Amino acid sequence: MLWDKLGNISTLKNIAEQYSQKTKRSIIGYFGFEAEFSSKLAETNEKKNDIYYVTAHIVRAISALNQVLFAVNEEYCLNEKKAVDMIDSFNIHPIDYKDKVNSIFVAIGTENANACKQI
Repeated sequence: MLWDKLGNISTLKNIAEQYSQKTKRSIIGYFGFEAEFSSKLAETNEKKNDIYYVTAHIVRAISALNQVLFAVNEEYCLNEKKAVDMIDSFNIHPIDYKDKVNSIFVAIGTENANACKQI
């Protein structure tokens, strides 16, 4: 849209740019549960020789943690591409988050127990 004569888009944009506390609580609650649940499923299955299943839950857990960290910083996670890089630049984030995430994925398949413990 090149021109919004009535300013409707600007009004909606202003509303969307304000990160509500209700949204923050909801995202942290939902994705916090998801991260914990997926982590436990990965840990429970780490020794069952199903690398795919464990990896899938680790990916879900980290994706959910990313959402939590975006919400804590009152930022919208619009795309997972470069989300881990962005998190390292936030005011509130785990130290060396990107390095820790990369370390987890390096361990998957050969050291499932280690990968699960790092989450």
